[in-house]
Amino acid sequence: MHLHLVRSETRHWIVLRRYRLAARIDASAEEISAIRRHRIDRCQLFVDPRRQDFFARAEAANERAAAVSHWVETPEQMLKAVAQTWGHSLSAMTLYARTLLAFRLTVGNLVDGAVVEAPTLAAIIEIENAISACVDALDAAVSAALAYQHGSEDVLAPGEPDTGTPPSRWLRGGRAW
Repeated sequence: MHLHLVRSETRHWIVLRRYRLAARIDASAEEISAIRRHRIDRCQLFVDPRRQDFFARAEAANERAAAVSHWVETPEQMLKAVAQTWGHSLSAMTLYARTLLAFRLTVGNLVDGAVVEAPTLAAIIEIENAISACVDALDAAVSAALAYQHGSEDVLAPGEPDTGTPPSRWLRGGRAW
């Protein structure tokens, strides 16, 4: 399994510079099958830091909507209370949607090939560092998944002198302890 990264810079007439990072994992068909079968492709490698901010703001708006009192005396106060509740609820729903739509990069995106564009070089470098840091852990996870590809793996071989496990006590056939 190899990680393929390509950095580039583009210029648009609206925005002066945009930085682009293309990332793809080159893996064998057996490795890709293990990634998908063991659901490693759902693991997130990078999540936009603003995602947590959106979620916190949405929770706060939801609490403000719940805190509005509907025990009022006049119709004008009732109308104001309903408008405040709807306003806070709409704000919360919008922020929850922004939370769900915030940028995130998963292993599945890298297997399929992902292109990330950002207006700042610092953002691209942060994403590149996050991807590079996760590649070794991903390779270890795929290797472990491939070891279980055929249903079982001998962790301790029975009867080896250094393990102290005699063959008569070695469980066969997947019996429970």
